[in-house]
Amino acid sequence: SAGKQPELKEIRLGRSIKIDKHDVGIRVDQARRFLMAGHKVQITQRFRGREMQHKELGLERLRGICDDLGDIAKIEMAPRWVGRQTSIVLAPDRNRIDALKRKMTEEQIAADEKALEEAEKARLEALEADDAEGDDDDGDEAEKKSGKGTKRGKGPADDRAVNPVDDEIADLLS
Repeated sequence: SAGKQPELKEIRLGRSIKIDKHDVGIRVDQARRFLMAGHKVQITQRFRGREMQHKELGLERLRGICDDLGDIAKIEMAPRWVGRQTSIVLAPDRNRIDALKRKMTEEQIAADEKALEEAEKARLEALEADDAEGDDDDGDEAEKKSGKGTKRGKGPADDRAVNPVDDEIADLLS
């Protein structure tokens, strides 16, 4: 199918090398999502004005990004200059991504089991607390739950369905 083919996704690091570390982190996270989905990622760094005199700053940033994504990607194309911008292409490393997905799946399963266990424990504690509070029953709750005390015999087991006017009329008639 056409939707499953890997695409080349471009991530631009702004219009200048003066981009904040946090913004670079967001771009790295986006690149990580693209790589995990099986797409290639082209990271582009632009230079403006005198920034061309300090190309090493942009190359250091690209190198840092490659180090951050090195656990799931490999460099397919080294930094290449096109005018005032440099680009690097990263390709997903299938073996590493599969291993990482397996590890994440195992951790997710363990977390889900733990959450389920805690929820069950909390539910049991709540039931025990309800039983401890409900030991002084005098039979009223059984009558409400069976629906015998309400006017229709069905619906909610509380007094929300009771109309006070109907009760007053019933008292007058009896």
